[in-house]
Amino acid sequence: MNRTLPIWLILSILLSTTAYSQYFQSTNYKEGSGLPSSESYLVYQDSKGFVWIATDNGVVKFDGHEFITYNITNGLTDNTVFGFHEDHKGRIWFRTYNGALSYFENDTIRSYKYNAELKAFMKQTILAKIDMDTAGNLIFSTMYEAGAGRVDVNGKVTKTSRGDEDWKFLSYVGDKMLYATAPPRNIRKLLIDEQEFPIVLDDARNQNNWLIASAEWRGKLYFSLYKNIFEYDGKSIRKVFTSERESFICLYVDHEDRLWV
Repeated sequence: MNRTLPIWLILSILLSTTAYSQYFQSTNYKEGSGLPSSESYLVYQDSKGFVWIATDNGVVKFDGHEFITYNITNGLTDNTVFGFHEDHKGRIWFRTYNGALSYFENDTIRSYKYNAELKAFMKQTILAKIDMDTAGNLIFSTMYEAGAGRVDVNGKVTKTSRGDEDWKFLSYVGDKMLYATAPPRNIRKLLIDEQEFPIVLDDARNQNNWLIASAEWRGKLYFSLYKNIFEYDGKSIRKVFTSERESFICLYVDHEDRLWV
């Protein structure tokens, strides 16, 4: 497979079969035209069709016509929002800069009741991924050294560990845990599903090492490391895309089954 074909780049031209449809129309939203800030971190469309926009000055809900901004005055735990998670109940969870979680339910934003326990475990780090299972347990991982863990329905926090100091936890990739054997900029081997795979990273000297984006697409897992995107099919890991300059901050599969970078 051509390594560039699986990746749909943001703002790519959407081609069609007629010569009259070679152009697409776009609308630019920024501060003063609907958004509370021009600095946005992530855009997510929930199962009901609403578009959520994470900014450094609150989170925005967009129905295609009207913007509604929620911030700390509406119950958000921090105005800087980095990401979203929609759980099995349809609640939209917000990952924020200060590490505390909040969620949107019945047109109201509420704080996660075990934020104090969660933040005590995390210390100064930031959440990279969360998942709320059907029993009400929170599964999470962080961007820095704290690692990964679980908060049960009673607020008990347990760190997830292999008990093997040779492997450093990097991130969840889908529901699987990804480990590496070396300091982040010198990674030569990965561990996933208890399988070891050698990898070759492109120049990582000027790239962020704390953010690993991932997505499940067409039965395979895709994740980023610095300027590289890798594919894991359960049997092997291979590099499928390399950025010329920047590292990646998001991988996302839309409702038309396209992978966006």
